[in-house]
Amino acid sequence: MEVLKQNFLELFPKIQQAVQEADFVAIDTELTGLQPIKSRLFFLDSPQQRYSKLRHAANSFLVIQFGLCTFTWSREKNGYISKPFNFYVFPGSVLGESGGNERTFLCQSGSLEFLSGCNFDFNKMIASGIPYVNRAEELALKARRENEANNPDIPIDDNNRDFFEQTKVLIDTWLQDSTEKALEVPAGNGYLRRLVYQIVRNNYNGFVSAQKKDRNIEIVKLSVEEKDKNAQDADNREAEFSKMVNFSSVIQLMIDAQKPIVGHNCFLDMCHTMRHFVDDLPLHVKEWKNALQNLWSLVIDTKHIANQHPTLQPLIQNQPSAGSTALSDLTALVQQEPFLSAIPDIDFDPEFTRYSTSDSPHYHEAGYDAHCTGVVFLRLTHYLLSQEEFPVTNVSKALLTSPALTSYYNKLNLMRSDLKTLNLTGAEEAPEPRATHFILTSIPPNFRNNDLQGLFEHLGTVSIHWVDDWTCCIALHDETKVAQMPVGRLGDARNEVVEEDGEIQESKPSDNIVIHTYADWWNQILFDVENASPAVHRKRPPFDPASVDRNSKVRRLG
Repeated sequence: MEVLKQNFLELFPKIQQAVQEADFVAIDTELTGLQPIKSRLFFLDSPQQRYSKLRHAANSFLVIQFGLCTFTWSREKNGYISKPFNFYVFPGSVLGESGGNERTFLCQSGSLEFLSGCNFDFNKMIASGIPYVNRAEELALKARRENEANNPDIPIDDNNRDFFEQTKVLIDTWLQDSTEKALEVPAGNGYLRRLVYQIVRNNYNGFVSAQKKDRNIEIVKLSVEEKDKNAQDADNREAEFSKMVNFSSVIQLMIDAQKPIVGHNCFLDMCHTMRHFVDDLPLHVKEWKNALQNLWSLVIDTKHIANQHPTLQPLIQNQPSAGSTALSDLTALVQQEPFLSAIPDIDFDPEFTRYSTSDSPHYHEAGYDAHCTGVVFLRLTHYLLSQEEFPVTNVSKALLTSPALTSYYNKLNLMRSDLKTLNLTGAEEAPEPRATHFILTSIPPNFRNNDLQGLFEHLGTVSIHWVDDWTCCIALHDETKVAQMPVGRLGDARNEVVEEDGEIQESKPSDNIVIHTYADWWNQILFDVENASPAVHRKRPPFDPASVDRNSKVRRLG
């Protein structure tokens, strides 16, 4: 069901009922871009670095379509009923509040081109997209309106006292002696215009209105009917503002209902959902995880389940798109055995015909992708429950309580990362050890790739991946050389050789380089993230490895 600005209030009760009756809610977003160029994802990103990059993306790009699909168990039909809503959203003016809530945002040409190829209607997004502001923005708008409504009088300085008194006399005389409907008062600057507004506001009992006209102020006489209409319009504006059309009210429905939230590869979706519809994002990943858990205690990522559950791996690897856990590939997979026989039917509600009557899929339309996400979740989890040793009698309860499933909940998939997941309820698990990989820290600022390769030429060929400006990962190609890598401070290792040979060796810039095993480095990183105060992570922004070319003779800093 398509929801636009024009039918939002009409359909809101239907949305509310669907969310309240749902067993769970699946979501999806379409965005103006995915990742800023200087915040590219890196396989050695710490949880804090990865979150900082996605936070930057959520602050840079817009949500322009939001998909919400509710799934409800029907005893009568002995199956699930799907109600997909597809919202076009756009942060345009809220009740004519131009300027105060305008957004400046980024677009990625590739993302827009891709959406255009999927028949995304950009004209509809702008003309009919449902406005939205988050809590912080809404409070700022309310404060602005209150300030305008209770605009205090400005002091009248001696230089402009004559203007103030003469203008008051001019208006009084016009009201008493003139039959003209309007009077133009010259006011050459903003201060003088505020004085005129102040005169009108504090006198004449609402029978005079004032509005800017070029560089003057036009004063207009009002009849009793016009005065009453102005007062009523003002009351209506305040009433409308209190219940303004704001897509964030849909997210508030989801928060109030406390239903499980299901997404696919949804770390970025959750960042955008919080940033645009709830509140500004905190700086620290632990604060963000706590904030998300305060909104929804159960968040489920179907990509994480598909990637990590060992029972599913043979089935996923044997599909035509071997190993792919993309939403479209998983949707095709679960339409086949053994998934079909493991679950009752999933049907669209009769009122929701947009996707049920179409012969072709609507991938990358947020409402359709949200529906597919829910279908994938149900078919994967019901199949996993069917493999349990003891039969499950209450399926809807087992979906939320079975140990075969719950250990995979509240964990978000991490793309292009050695870390498998972001754990919303605890610390992240360290990646599996890589014996041939070592992390170098405290690298001198003038070191390049060839300098490092020279240091370790006795270990054969190495691959170098920069983590940040002073840290890199070195991978040995020859596993037999692992034991020869000097772990610890490089200068200390060199001093041990000096003591054995009895020769004096001058210190080198490389002496302060510290070499860590891959496992030790990750354990320390995860410990620091879990135990550091938020202020620690405010000192160093996420580093883009692409901003440094270590192969060149000249350092290129971002």
